[in-house]
Amino acid sequence: MPELIAAAGSPRLLPAIQALYEEAFPERERIPFGVLSDPGCFELLAITEKGVFLGFAACRRKASLSSLVYFAILPEKRSQGIGGAALERLLEHLAGTPVFIDIEDPETAGDGQALRGRRMRFYERHGFSDMGFTESWQGVRYRILSRGGRISAQDVQRFWGAIARPQVIFNSARTHRSRGANPRRALQGKATAGSQPSEARAFWLE
Repeated sequence: MPELIAAAGSPRLLPAIQALYEEAFPERERIPFGVLSDPGCFELLAITEKGVFLGFAACRRKASLSSLVYFAILPEKRSQGIGGAALERLLEHLAGTPVFIDIEDPETAGDGQALRGRRMRFYERHGFSDMGFTESWQGVRYRILSRGGRISAQDVQRFWGAIARPQVIFNSARTHRSRGANPRRALQGKATAGSQPSEARAFWLE
């Protein structure tokens, strides 16, 4: 079973986490690593097994809601069931509140549609449900999934609201969240506003 180690208490793991972070997420989706590794902004966790580094996760928790913001497994460890086991371990760690993620909408046509569908099915296998609304940023639509309880667009807005106060726009079919500054990029004013958001992508799929 994968183990979770707080990076804040194990600085020796930071170089491995940073290398994987930069490999797994395009530059436009990354925040400065100094922000990511700041315990006041995120809970940064190394994923290990028997002392071997396997991946990392970055979470943000509040009293009534949690988010899995970044999550990646080493390339050579992917497609071996490690991602699913690590996800379950993370969900145990975050127990007590619903946990939400955002994924690129699988209904979006174009390159990568099959991968987006696979990503959606992966989450569904692990108990996540579509919340019925999406958020849009820089022309890309992201679907919100949650496990452990239903959440609304307002819940997501409040979760990030103390940081960036995004505007919620309602339409007849879906709810889209238009962000003047991405909350994950504007934490405590330390990061660059206007960048495309990250998601817990398929780098760690089974």
